Amino acid sequence: DSVLLTEATNRLLKRLDRRESEVVALVLAGRTVEQVSRELRRTQRTVRRLLGRVRQQLERLAGEMD
Repeated sequence: DSVLLTEATNRLLKRLDRRESEVVALVLAGRTVEQVSRELRRTQRTVRRLLGRVRQQLERLAGEMD
């Protein structure tokens, strides 16, 4: 299962656009939505929306691998 998750995650990371990649990188580095928002000069709503899109893509990829 962890191998499949790693594969799905790697596929997803290759598909992300620049904004999504920036947000994911900062969140994975331990930043909060508020910190990401300030650092990238985006609203917290935008950061949450981008994270939601990334989650949806990851769930779709995980479903394809079942």
